[in-house]
Amino acid sequence: MKTKLLTPLFILAWALAACASLPAPAVPAATAAPSLEVTKTPDPATATPAEVILKTAVGDLVYDSARFASEVNGVTPAAGCKLLMVGLRRPDGTTIDVGQFQEARMQIFIHGEDGSDSLSTMGGLADGKFVIGFQVPDSIETYRLVWGDNPPLEVIPQE
Repeated sequence: MKTKLLTPLFILAWALAACASLPAPAVPAATAAPSLEVTKTPDPATATPAEVILKTAVGDLVYDSARFASEVNGVTPAAGCKLLMVGLRRPDGTTIDVGQFQEARMQIFIHGEDGSDSLSTMGGLADGKFVIGFQVPDSIETYRLVWGDNPPLEVIPQE
């Protein structure tokens, strides 16, 4: 009866030993995978600002840039604030009518990570570009443009 148990154990041990003594398989040298280019329609929630068209009371507008300014057309920031200028343009390159923009009285604001909302208090030409201005708290570090039914748009000021 002992030989009946020893025979399967012997065969198992022999099989394991045989596997252990096999040479390792040769692995071919790694080759670079071909790069794939994927093009898709931007999702407004994750798109870069320049890809998103803002639907407004004065027509379609596109985010162009953002920057801080120490003074714009005689306006300086209040104490504890900084002046954030957001540049806009039309997708077709036509001029934005400053008077029409100001008459539309749209509620546009910057939402900070601290929960603050800074309303736009200015809109017009600065250095030949159309911009809207916000006095935002010095303490915030993220800036989400909130404008009507458009999804919030993160703007990143250029230094």
